[in-house]
Amino acid sequence: MGLKLVTPPEVEPVTLEESKAHLRLDGDADNNYLSALIAAARVRVELFLRRALITQMFECTIDDFPAYDHAIDLPRPPLQSVERIKYLDTAGVLQTLDPETYIMDASSNEIGRIALAWNRLWPFTRYTINAVTIRFAAGYGDAVEDVPQAIRQGILIEISNLYENREDVVVGQNISMLSLSERLLWPYRALSVE
Repeated sequence: MGLKLVTPPEVEPVTLEESKAHLRLDGDADNNYLSALIAAARVRVELFLRRALITQMFECTIDDFPAYDHAIDLPRPPLQSVERIKYLDTAGVLQTLDPETYIMDASSNEIGRIALAWNRLWPFTRYTINAVTIRFAAGYGDAVEDVPQAIRQGILIEISNLYENREDVVVGQNISMLSLSERLLWPYRALSVE
């Protein structure tokens, strides 16, 4: 399974102002650096959680449709919508799967699924890698407030760690098995389908 980010989030799950308040920073001297840290911390948290936080568009590729009537599990929950499913038919022609063929299951914050509609079959594909491409939207929503507070707090702690420790190795500090941010985030970690 391949996964590609098509459209990144339009906003970050924490604001510059929240980050500055968390770090107890006054002034605007570090605004650009801090903005970069916010994005880096969000990406790190998303990778750890195996989730999309703010609405993003992804393309997932698979080699063929599943056997029989099995569903397709999609990475990066929570799933919001499936925009389209394209596939190479046996003749090598790119087709768009009729949306009446499948149903989307986004009922939980865990793995989103695409299943066959009643009395439908997955089409045959050309025997090649990445024959099926699924474009879908994932994330908690479009606004900062849509992301659970514990995740947002974990991001603030990651920002603080990155801001305070600008080197790979910090001498003279104890190392714990799980960082504070990971302890906050662990309950939100999704099952992996990647």
